[in-house]
Amino acid sequence: MGYPRGPLLKVLAARILANLDHVEEHALLSPAAQEDPPYADTQLLISLIGVIVFPHERSAEALGKLLSEYGRLDQVLTVQHPKGTPDGKLIELTGADGLTERVDPSSIANLPRLLRHSIAHFNVLPLERGGRFSGIRVWNVNDQDVITFVADIDFDAFRPLAKRVLTELADPTRDDLSLADPEDPLDVLRRETAKPKAKGKAPRPVDNAWNALLEACGGDEEKARNEMTTALKQHASVLKSKR
Repeated sequence: MGYPRGPLLKVLAARILANLDHVEEHALLSPAAQEDPPYADTQLLISLIGVIVFPHERSAEALGKLLSEYGRLDQVLTVQHPKGTPDGKLIELTGADGLTERVDPSSIANLPRLLRHSIAHFNVLPLERGGRFSGIRVWNVNDQDVITFVADIDFDAFRPLAKRVLTELADPTRDDLSLADPEDPLDVLRRETAKPKAKGKAPRPVDNAWNALLEACGGDEEKARNEMTTALKQHASVLKSKR
């Protein structure tokens, strides 16, 4: 592959889109034809990394913006668990920190949050319809090994969404997505190494020593600080005299 020119994510988006189109042009989507390569739905599944994970890690805000421009999620994503709250619209999701939040599963702007973790950790199972590889089931698990979210993605509905996101990511005129490459980490390390070393900060006194001194001074913090300063200066003078 030729060396990518420009922001890597934009170049990857263009190439993933080209690969999708190429595979679809040479593949038949009937159940019988899916037994032989090229595999269009497999290509779409692998492309999820470029559609969801990479953009989310580089610029979650930009991906959310693109997805919100597309429309609604209900035809692409079917939430199987948890079911809707009494109002029929919001569901509760539990994060790794144990905190819960209410999310509208019908809003496509929430797609990165709902899918990034499950795809990145390969919490994925294939779905079948009429003998076809028709989609995937994805899920999230929190730190307590509790399944907090399960959803089904329909490939037929997801395909146009994927192409729309990839097209917008690859568009050189979209300067509002903040997709510039990060600085080379080796350059960062070289710059940090070249900086003059600042004098080290004075270490904090061990809490136990401070607490004991504070108690000996009757809880008077100013007196305790003065006593500590005096003791440290005296000890420094003793150390110097021993050189």
